[in-house]
Amino acid sequence: MIIKLNTIIIVVFLIISVNIAQRGDTSKLQNKYDGKNITDIFKMFGKPKFDKRFLVSDSTIFEYRYKLLETYHERLRKGEKIIIRELQYRKLDKKVIIWLEKIDNSWISVDYLIWDKRYQY
Repeated sequence: MIIKLNTIIIVVFLIISVNIAQRGDTSKLQNKYDGKNITDIFKMFGKPKFDKRFLVSDSTIFEYRYKLLETYHERLRKGEKIIIRELQYRKLDKKVIIWLEKIDNSWISVDYLIWDKRYQY
């Protein structure tokens, strides 16, 4: 039991480390992904493996979506309903998730997550 718990802790630490490493120099990545409309995202990545929409709430935020609660905290506190479109890609040795919000009738990327595909969320 202790060995399994230690393994889980190590895997979670590695996932977090990979995420932090990927975001180490976020300026290049943010310029590349954040603020792009869905057409630009499709041009960059093609058709996503998964394309889903969800309402941001405590029940829809899993560990890999935690930053969305931080991003939308104020608006959620005011009772606003926020629908996010989540695009999931598997490219080479990475998994990529891009979150978009509908702004002025256009889906615009608001955040992303990249991690090594050997690790599961």
